[in-house]
Amino acid sequence: ARFWLPAPVLFEVLLVVTVVVTWGDSGIRAALLVALLSHAAMRLWTLVDLVPKAVEFERGDPVDVDEAAAVKWTRRNMLRVPLW
Repeated sequence: ARFWLPAPVLFEVLLVVTVVVTWGDSGIRAALLVALLSHAAMRLWTLVDLVPKAVEFERGDPVDVDEAAAVKWTRRNMLRVPLW
């Protein structure tokens, strides 16, 4: 929690501030809007799909972990990387 809450929040605040500050430059604005939309899509995907499964995994007994499901979750998680 020391990293996973402050780091993304800082990134998102800086992204929004950057969009606001550079709004007058159409070349930068377009690129930053793409970045903002991509990041928002990744965050939504994370909240809807990956976080609930991660919480369920962390609360469970390690002995009961379905290895195939864990591998599937890890692969889906890696699909988010291009959205960063």
